[in-house]
Amino acid sequence: MRSLLLLLVGLGAAPAWAQQSFFNVPSGTRTSDHHVFLQEQLNLTASGESNFTAATGLGLGFETGFNVFHVDVYGDHVSQSARNLFMANLVWTSSFSEVLTLQVGVQGGMGRYEADGRYDVAVLGWALVRYDWHRPRLAGVLGVYGGTPAHLGAGWPAGPMAALEWTAIPGWLALQADLMFGRHESAVAVVGASLLLKYGWQLSVGALLPSPLSDNDFGVVVEVTRVPEFDTPPRERRIVPGHVREASPEEM
Repeated sequence: MRSLLLLLVGLGAAPAWAQQSFFNVPSGTRTSDHHVFLQEQLNLTASGESNFTAATGLGLGFETGFNVFHVDVYGDHVSQSARNLFMANLVWTSSFSEVLTLQVGVQGGMGRYEADGRYDVAVLGWALVRYDWHRPRLAGVLGVYGGTPAHLGAGWPAGPMAALEWTAIPGWLALQADLMFGRHESAVAVVGASLLLKYGWQLSVGALLPSPLSDNDFGVVVEVTRVPEFDTPPRERRIVPGHVREASPEEM
């Protein structure tokens, strides 16, 4: 079982704290210009896997960075996807309103298969829309993805994805759930929570679940994130509410 994890997306209009991904699904937000975002995620199943992301905003809605994915840390499971993927990526994000965001991204590089030692090209692309319900502090994402077997593993080369986030305690805690639907090693769901710490650090923990129709394992995901914009203690962070129209005297 291997998940996509840490898809490089950005920081922009997220209602909670602009985390770059939920767990497996891009959040549809953008990394701010000339700042550096860092994220390390561990998949803890019968075999452990590390996934690392770094990103920086370029301006005009673009950002770039690199990923080091599918790095085995323990266990002897032989994966169907390539190992030690080193990839560059490019993402474009545009906010059409206070509530609706569009994002398109691609990442590509090389990796090595454990079974036969050969190298292969690993590519992943995605497109999604994000909607923010500011008053109930909810955010949702719907999108599609496609990639090569070196990235995803054997099975469907593409599929839908979705995620939902609720900011339970503004500036402190958010609950998240996401799903990459398919029949390959990257087809997983995660249900968990993210805790905001001081000076931009975040700690996320979730239950790793197999996607419907897949035979992936159960496990745990642990994620440590550094968001550069939030260099103040978490209690000073606040959700930016959407515009609320005031009622006229005639309507009251």
